[in-house]
Amino acid sequence: MKQEYVYSRWLLYCGLQEGDDVHFADKDTCLTNTMDYTQHSIRHENIKSSFKTAYAIFDKIAFFLNIYFGLGIGDGAISYTRLWQNQTLLSNENYALDALRWIYKDFRKNISDATQPKAERLYKIRNSLEHRYIRIYWDLASDTSDGESATDISESDLKNEAMVLLKIAREELIYLSFTIHIEELKGQKNKENSITVPIVLGNHDDDWKV
Repeated sequence: MKQEYVYSRWLLYCGLQEGDDVHFADKDTCLTNTMDYTQHSIRHENIKSSFKTAYAIFDKIAFFLNIYFGLGIGDGAISYTRLWQNQTLLSNENYALDALRWIYKDFRKNISDATQPKAERLYKIRNSLEHRYIRIYWDLASDTSDGESATDISESDLKNEAMVLLKIAREELIYLSFTIHIEELKGQKNKENSITVPIVLGNHDDDWKV
C-alpha cells in the first residue's frame, strides 16, 4: 500500500508538470478534434490514474484490517464502508484505530455519500474514472454540464481533488501503522509470562527496487 501511495504521488507529480514537448507516447496518435476543448495527453492520464490509485488504497486498508482482526468479512463483500460497520472494530480500544474511523467519517461525509453538491461531484468523478468517461477541459472552458455518458471537469479541479485524496491516503497509512503497533504491544503484554523470540527485519534496500 505504501508503494502504491508513492506511485500515486509520482503520477500526480508527472501530471502537474507543464511539459513543453509532447510526450513520445502521444506522438502520431490519431485523435479526432471534436471542437469541445477537451484535453487528451499522457499527462492528463497520469492525473486520472493518480486519483484512481489513491482511491483504491482505502479498500486495500479495509482488506488488510479484515484479515488482521479476523473480522470474517468475505473477500467479495469487504469494502471501506462495510468495514466500519463491524462491531469488533467499534469496540476496540485503540486510539489509532479510532483515528482511522474518524478519517473515514470525514471521508464518507465529504466524498462518498454527502448531500453537498461538491461531495457528490467527487464521488461521481471516481465512478466516472472507473466505469464511465471523464472529459477534462481547459479551465477557461469548464463551464459545462455532464452528459449521459461522461462527467465534465476542469484540469485544475481534477488536480485539486487528486491532491485531497493523496493527503487523506497518507493519513490513513500513518494511522494504520500506529494501529498495528498498538495491537502488537497489546499482544506482548498478554504474553509477559511466555517465552517469545523477537524477529528483527531490515529495510528493503534501494538497490533492490529495480
